[in-house]
Amino acid sequence: MLVCPSCGQQTRAQSRFCPNCGRPLDGRLAPGTLLGKGDYRIVRSISKGGMGAVYLAEDRRAFDRLCIVKQMLDYYDPTDPEERRRAEERFQEEGRTLAALSHPGIPRIYAFLSENGRYYIVMEYVQGENLESFVTHLDETGRVVTNKRLPREEVVRYTIQACRILEYLHNRPRPVVHQDIKPANLILESQLGEVRLVDFGTARAEIPPGANLGDGTKSSIYGTDGYAPPEQYRGQPVPRSDVFALAATVYHLLTDDDPREHPFKWPKLNTLPREIAVALERALRESPDQRISARELRQALEALSTPNRTLEAFTFPGGTQIRTVGSLPALADEHWDAARSFLYKGDFQRWLRDI
Repeated sequence: MLVCPSCGQQTRAQSRFCPNCGRPLDGRLAPGTLLGKGDYRIVRSISKGGMGAVYLAEDRRAFDRLCIVKQMLDYYDPTDPEERRRAEERFQEEGRTLAALSHPGIPRIYAFLSENGRYYIVMEYVQGENLESFVTHLDETGRVVTNKRLPREEVVRYTIQACRILEYLHNRPRPVVHQDIKPANLILESQLGEVRLVDFGTARAEIPPGANLGDGTKSSIYGTDGYAPPEQYRGQPVPRSDVFALAATVYHLLTDDDPREHPFKWPKLNTLPREIAVALERALRESPDQRISARELRQALEALSTPNRTLEAFTFPGGTQIRTVGSLPALADEHWDAARSFLYKGDFQRWLRDI
């Protein structure tokens, strides 16, 4: 049986419309829909994939603070109770995973809801662009959008930040493997200019190979083709699987050569500066035992981020760069929140050490 998300009426699994209120039974949430006994109000749809839909919402308990509502969709056979049970367990596991994590690079979870036969995760809204917007990609209408390339030093800085997130995940008592790192799942937060890692959905492990997630991306039970390492295709993900996927993401950002078009091949790797190419090659090795860790990748890239090396400029949000100590105070005053974050994480210390 299906449950109408609008009025709660039960109906046959094959029904396309609610016999009581006439609403479509595709599960979409219309703007203005209230969830959580009226605590959350849907503003608009953000994206829809094969397993879940993401909405921007307002938290009415917190002065209409913006938040994200992720809705579990009926990607399983609605006539099979066992499939539904497994899907619900996977969605609940995603909520439990987020609830156990506490890191500035990972969105916080606010609530887990079950209403009218559907499940929802309410989490922190990260305002900004995902890194896919900086490579050639298809927009929501299927139109090819030419990339606005990120400067190389910014890609390196964001990768270092992503490595720190992975170090946190991988060094937990029970290591967490994200399993789907790619440009679309890394958001560049607009206020501080920092990278945030999103989409901790473990349900992807059960999607049939080649399923279309609705955004033009061909995904499989192994993550996303082109970014996922070989061991994920065997159902054996390990922490260094995320390092492979991050390195594939960095390759994509630096070259605009989409790895989804030729998985496990990196034809433009030798066009990158030697130090970067060597670091990525070590992260992209076939065997996870021969691959470097997130910490080792971070250290390799940090060694490039000094003024006397190829990546000599320090970049603030908005693209403003400095190359001298004398320029630092004025720019820090102008971008105080970002400067405070750089100082806290040791970015200034690493940049200044070789001057």
